[in-house]
Amino acid sequence: MIKILILLMTLPFLISCSQDDSDSLGGNQNKIDELLIKSSNQINIDGHILELHAAIWRDFMPVSPPDGKNLISVNWLVNTDSTSMSSDIALVKQFVIHEDDIWIADYSGESRETADYLVERISRNGPKWGPDVAVTVIAEVKCLKDDTFYYVRLDNQNIERTD
Repeated sequence: MIKILILLMTLPFLISCSQDDSDSLGGNQNKIDELLIKSSNQINIDGHILELHAAIWRDFMPVSPPDGKNLISVNWLVNTDSTSMSSDIALVKQFVIHEDDIWIADYSGESRETADYLVERISRNGPKWGPDVAVTVIAEVKCLKDDTFYYVRLDNQNIERTD
């Protein structure tokens, strides 16, 4: 009886931890249209021209499931003149659009040391799109100095396959 009671008490915690609420996937054409309209290939923040670079892939290595692992995306916000990136600029959220579907994800807390003219962020556990399909990647960028949001876009980014 005690074991059942403990299981019932912990079940809500286990269920709530099973999926990251910040990630969503779906066909929301209004959201896709809105993002495509308000994003551009370059953004200007305090006189610095910034653009988005990305690497997106799915892992099909022998230790992966037969249908591959979920999508991983690394985004780099790059200062095009190679001067230091302001610490007031942050990558907040990522949107990946494939046909009529959109994957919306907060970036993970992972970080690596990078060049001072870019900011790198990673999103994991995306959908099982591709590989070898083109997607559009949009990053939500926040200027912490004045709490302004910008949207920078990278079109025709291919989902790669690692074997």
